[in-house]
Amino acid sequence: MKITIKKFVLSLLICLLLCYENTHGQQIQGKWIELKHTEAITYPSINILEFDDSFIIQYDFDKKLDSSTYDLKDNIIDLKTTIKTFSFSKDNILKIYGKALYNGLDTILSNEFLRLEKTKSNLPIDYLENKTISITWSNYTNIINFENGLSQSEFKLSRFKFCDDVRLETLNEMQFISVFCENERSFVLPIKEIKLDSLTLYAPEFIEINGRISGGVTLKKK
Repeated sequence: MKITIKKFVLSLLICLLLCYENTHGQQIQGKWIELKHTEAITYPSINILEFDDSFIIQYDFDKKLDSSTYDLKDNIIDLKTTIKTFSFSKDNILKIYGKALYNGLDTILSNEFLRLEKTKSNLPIDYLENKTISITWSNYTNIINFENGLSQSEFKLSRFKFCDDVRLETLNEMQFISVFCENERSFVLPIKEIKLDSLTLYAPEFIEINGRISGGVTLKKK
């Protein structure tokens, strides 16, 4: 009887461990985007990681750059040449930690990623294409009309950073407001949800900001 109970407990523990690893593996699979700060200059410019069953694939938004095999155990990502650890602060926010040299010292650096998920909306996929959107964020207000480009001469990302084009893009059913500087995609705001007269976007540090939508008004560049 004791032997039977011990075998049952051992089997249960093994099952729980396997279930834990399998859950972690399923939880990390998919595409994740790093939300950089407006003044940051990075490569890739828009860093996206995709985890599938055996590969990590890196993109610059929709352009594939590199891939690597990996093993997953508990909260460790084994890339053969390096090891990373990870955690979830929310179901849709992934934090990856790794060692790096900084000013000659071993330092733990971390990067946070947002899961790419379908933008919530009961409206047609092209609903925003002929609408005017007003976004106030980081002490600046930008007014956008995708049919006619910007309503002002420049899109203000920060005090010292201005860009000359903005586009509505879709990746993995998630819509984005993408800001281009000199024809290069420099910054994106993922759209969480679209309603008839408002939308919610993700900004750096996973701050949610709200924008206002007005219908069918065509604006001219100043």
